Amino acid sequence: MKRHYMDALHVAGGGFTSHERKLRKAIRQLIKASDTLTAAIEGATEQFDAEKGALMDATSAAEKALKGGKR
Repeated sequence: MKRHYMDALHVAGGGFTSHERKLRKAIRQLIKASDTLTAAIEGATEQFDAEKGALMDATSAAEKALKGGKR
């Protein structure tokens, strides 16, 4: 059920079943875990972008040196 419908049902006195409460709790936890994972991935991406660039530069320099200074 869509949240606004479930909330309206609750306000109308319909209440939630035990299963619906467990489901809502599980969905909240899933959303929180998803947000946490997304933040961690974004942080890791930002952290390693500079290192990736440095590695690529070093690899290019090594390749150039191995080819006798020619690119």
